[in-house]
Amino acid sequence: MIAELLGRLFARRIGRRPTDDEERSILERARAIGAGEVEDALLDLDGEALIRWLAEPIRHS
Repeated sequence: MIAELLGRLFARRIGRRPTDDEERSILERARAIGAGEVEDALLDLDGEALIRWLAEPIRHS
């Protein structure tokens, strides 16, 4: 359920569905730092910043 919601937010923000790697990063980040933090990033970061953020190593809070 949460994966579907975060994937939809990504698609609306970027204009396409996440790649497998991006989807994996979204889910790993949701587990590591919380779905709310990932949701904030999906809503707050512009497209290029969001793509870069997903490609970075996860920083645990």
